[in-house]
Amino acid sequence: MPRLPWTLWTHLTLELWRLLLLSTAVVLVVICFAISVKPLSDGLLQPLDTPLFMLLAMPPMLAYALPFAAGFAATMVYHRHTQENAVLAAHAGGVSHHAIVAPALATAIVLAGVMGVMNEQVIPRFLNSMETLVARDVQRIITRSVDNGEPIRFGNVALHAASATSLGPDRSVGAYERIRLREVALVRTERVAPPEDDPDAPTMKIESELTATEAIVWLFRAESIADDDDPAAQSGTLAFIDLAETVGRRGRDVPIARAQRFRTGPYAIGGTFENNVKYMTYRDLRDLPQNPERMDYIQSRKRELAFHLARLEALEAIDDQLRSEGGVRLRDQLGRTVLVSGKGLTPRPRGHLIEQAADGPVRIERFDPEGRTIRWESDRAFFDAAVEGEREFRSLELTLSLMGASAVTGDQLGAAGKRDQLDFPALTLWFDPTAEFMERPIPELLAEADRRIEAESWGAGTLVGPRHELEGRVSQLEDEVFSKIHERAGLSLSVIVVMMAGTIAAMRLRHSDPLSVYLLSFIPALIILASVSGGQNMLYRQGIEGLFVLWGGIVVMGAFTIVGYRGLVRH
Repeated sequence: MPRLPWTLWTHLTLELWRLLLLSTAVVLVVICFAISVKPLSDGLLQPLDTPLFMLLAMPPMLAYALPFAAGFAATMVYHRHTQENAVLAAHAGGVSHHAIVAPALATAIVLAGVMGVMNEQVIPRFLNSMETLVARDVQRIITRSVDNGEPIRFGNVALHAASATSLGPDRSVGAYERIRLREVALVRTERVAPPEDDPDAPTMKIESELTATEAIVWLFRAESIADDDDPAAQSGTLAFIDLAETVGRRGRDVPIARAQRFRTGPYAIGGTFENNVKYMTYRDLRDLPQNPERMDYIQSRKRELAFHLARLEALEAIDDQLRSEGGVRLRDQLGRTVLVSGKGLTPRPRGHLIEQAADGPVRIERFDPEGRTIRWESDRAFFDAAVEGEREFRSLELTLSLMGASAVTGDQLGAAGKRDQLDFPALTLWFDPTAEFMERPIPELLAEADRRIEAESWGAGTLVGPRHELEGRVSQLEDEVFSKIHERAGLSLSVIVVMMAGTIAAMRLRHSDPLSVYLLSFIPALIILASVSGGQNMLYRQGIEGLFVLWGGIVVMGAFTIVGYRGLVRH
């Protein structure tokens, strides 16, 4: 049995790891500094936090730095030993080519295993830490600006406040942070061209002014609330501002207006990280298709479908109550009980007509907390349920409209109480249909929507859009999880292919200029990383053909390396 070349293996292994660690450190620092420039320049990172951000970025960026560093280290070590005839001498002494490249192969396998563990467990956690650091800075920038008496700027809007308090996230609407501001002034400016006779005149003028006793700033990830067909959907933060007890004026000529509540936004704050599967470990990815609501943008679409289902459920519940009991009890926005008498609902273009009972017109009674009861009668009354508000602030609005309503006092019809139309807005049911639908898993929601659509029941057409949007997002998420798993596997195996390609190329090009060989060592890494990253994106967006692109670079470079090695052994 031939003696194993332990001396050669030890020497090559030590040289490989020395250059590998050195080149990895250099490449890693350059990449981490590059990715920290944008959040730093956008003001999302403080200078003192930048070193921490770079440290947190090192493990995730190792997935991209290691193939380059491994290929470079293997090429340098084996090319130098080949040029110095150390490899030739070892071969002449009876050491096979298999034994000569064994240190590189063993190192590559170890690195691939390390990368596999890091990709599945370590890197997602560090990405989460990076996200938390940047997202925290959005909140910190706002509170620090307020504490320093500086305006908070969202594009052309400047917001001044006396104090700022963090309220934490609100999972029910997908907001990752809320901030309460007190004694608020909001100024919106617009850019105008200076007059021809005064080119030095100011080019900014005040478009509108608002003051409020209090404001809530809602911070959302852009991905969680962006429309599917919105090309502007990207990573970042969107801010909405709710102002209370607002006094405002638009320009100089528009009089002051007052409002109890006023909402403005969204305002984009770029540079923060989106809700993404890349922050998840392998176990999280495996469980995600069974629990897709963990993703904010899936939860947002689920809420959309739940509200539209709740709208139909609310009208059906009112109809059932009227037909079975002859009346239905609701509550208005002040908590007063409203009793509506009728025998059912009939869909009409303007709403659901309340069918009159056999003994007379539709009757409505409102019971005040003081014990007073006010009654109305109407020949025509309608219920209408609508999903109102922007996607992230949806609400189910139930309205009762009386046409030709007459107030009744005792047994006498009060002529003075006659109205052409009387509305009872913001009524609430005895149960919350939206909450009930939100508690159901997504497959049940989709099945309920399908049942109504197939039955062609009233209002089922309003479910088609939200249903397809939710199903499409869930399908995209499953594709993204599948592509992310393959991407991580590809990145791990790429280290083996790149390192062996550099080793074989260095030995075959022993007479070439060292600088040329070192530059060529980056080509396999570039090809494979471009193939893996591009294939992952194509697999997620376009389908199974992306799988061939993702693995194509690895297979091609692997085949090239095997052919090169066979030629080296033969000659």
